[in-house]
Amino acid sequence: MSIVHDLFSNPESEFFSIGLGGRLGKPRAAQAQFAEAVEGLLDQHSGIGIIQGETGSGKTAGYLVPALLKAAKTGALVVISTNTLNLQKQL
Repeated sequence: MSIVHDLFSNPESEFFSIGLGGRLGKPRAAQAQFAEAVEGLLDQHSGIGIIQGETGSGKTAGYLVPALLKAAKTGALVVISTNTLNLQKQL
């Protein structure tokens, strides 16, 4: 199991109770699957992919957490781009 799986699968995790200012709520199965898919993409050579998710499914944490963990582990540069001002302010 990966750290991403552990973080998104444990409802008692401090990640959900205090992480990101306590705004994550509770873990959702779709969010865990999304985060694990992102982690898998980042482990591939190109690290490029397209993953789609519904509004409110937890996509932001689902891509930020694996990307930041990968950057911390490898020193890789992470670039997040969005065209919505609300999401830009949240990030």
